[in-house]
Amino acid sequence: MKKNKFTLGILFSSFSIFLLLFSAKAQMVGPNAYMQGFNVELGIDGDGGFEGADITVSPVPAGMHYRSGNPFFGFTANPQLNAWLTFDGDFFTPGSPENGWGFEIADTGGVKGGNNCSYLQQIPGSITSWTYAMGQTLCDWEGNATSGTNLNFKINYQLQDNDLFYVTTVTVTNNTGSTIPTLYYYRNVDSDNNQSISGDFTTQNTIISQPCLPSCPANVSSTSTVPASQPMSYFGFLTDADTNWRATYGGFTNRDASDIWNGMPPFTQMIGSTNFADEAISIAYKIQNLASGDSASFKFCTVFDDDEVDCATAALTVSQSPLSSVMVTTPAFTLTGGSPAGGTYSGT
Repeated sequence: MKKNKFTLGILFSSFSIFLLLFSAKAQMVGPNAYMQGFNVELGIDGDGGFEGADITVSPVPAGMHYRSGNPFFGFTANPQLNAWLTFDGDFFTPGSPENGWGFEIADTGGVKGGNNCSYLQQIPGSITSWTYAMGQTLCDWEGNATSGTNLNFKINYQLQDNDLFYVTTVTVTNNTGSTIPTLYYYRNVDSDNNQSISGDFTTQNTIISQPCLPSCPANVSSTSTVPASQPMSYFGFLTDADTNWRATYGGFTNRDASDIWNGMPPFTQMIGSTNFADEAISIAYKIQNLASGDSASFKFCTVFDDDEVDCATAALTVSQSPLSSVMVTTPAFTLTGGSPAGGTYSGT
C-alpha cells in the first residue's frame, strides 16, 4: 500500500509539474490565441488571422504585457532585455488600430478582400492549431475567400523563445477552376510604437532595401526616439530575397495590394527614402499564373530590434523546426478566466 501511495505521489507530482510548464505557455483563450516568448508577445485574432486579439472576448493571460488605448492585444517587445521592466509597444493599438492583410486579383478592378483590426472581415476563418515545444510557439490560422473567387489562405506564426522577431508564413491555394494570372498579397500596419507612454503617434519610416538577387530583402522600418526614458523603439517588416516582394510606406487604411506593390501614390518605395509622419508601412507579394489547385507560399519577419535583422534574415532561409507532440494545446486544453489576472485550465 505504501508503495502504491508513493508511486501515486510521484505520478501526481509529475503531472503537476507538467501542468505548471503547460500553463506557462497555454495561451489559447476562446477563439483567439496568445504567443509569448521571452522578448516578444503577440495576440492573434481567431476570426481574421491577424495580430490584434480582442481582450473583451479573450482575456490576456497572466504574465503578458498589455498596453493599449483599445481592447486589442497586438504585439509588444522587450529589446531592452531587462525582464520587461520597460518594453516597447503596443505597436498599433493605441489610436485607431490599423493592422491587417488582404489580397487583390488583377492589377485594377479585380477581386479584393482582406481582414483588418479595424473591423474589416471579408475572409472568415479560425485558428486551427496552437503548439509549444522545443522552445518555440506555432499558431496556425486558416480561412477561405469565396466572394467573387475561391481562395484558401493558411497563415502560420512562428515565435522562438529568445528571438526579437517572429516569422509569418502565408500559403494561398487557388480553388477556382482556372488559372489566376496575377494575385497580390499585402500586409499593412500603422505603427504607433510607444505612443501609449510618449503621447506621440509619429514615427520615422524608412525604406531600407528592396529585393534583388541573390541576397537583398524587402525591408521597411518604423522607429521612434520617444519617450527619452527608452528611446529608439523599432518595428519593421523583413522579407527574403524573393524578387516578388515590395516594401513601402505611406497612407493609412491601405487596402489596394497592387498599388502597394507598384508603389503608386501615396506609397514610397525608393531605397533610402524616409519620412517622419503618422502613417503606415506595408509589404506586398506578387504571384503570377497560379494554376487551379496550386498553392504559393511566402514568408516574412516582423522585427522589433534593428540588431536582429541578420538573425531574422537567417530564420527566413531555414525550414520550420520539427515539433514533438508532447505539448499540443489545441484542442486538448483551453484557458478560461474572467480577467487578465488569471484563469483556470480545464480538459475538454
